[in-house]
Amino acid sequence: MTVNGLAFSSDASMLAAVGGGGQGGIWNAKTGLQARTLKRLPASAGIVRFSRDGKQLIVIGTDGIVEVLETATGEQAAQFSVKPVN
Repeated sequence: MTVNGLAFSSDASMLAAVGGGGQGGIWNAKTGLQARTLKRLPASAGIVRFSRDGKQLIVIGTDGIVEVLETATGEQAAQFSVKPVN
């Protein structure tokens, strides 16, 4: 996987990585073991952030597609598109 974005959870217990082709994952930052594979991400995923409580992961593609995922399951909680404001 080509890594385009990385993020640590606020308590530094999890590390999320997203890359080209809609690939990604969440790892236990202390053990290095992969906790979750993320599927169906935007193909151009490049920005990734955890919510403050670490329960959700926000993934943004360069095409403006935003995915909100549950970190416990990797399931999609929401998807929407954003457009730049001129």
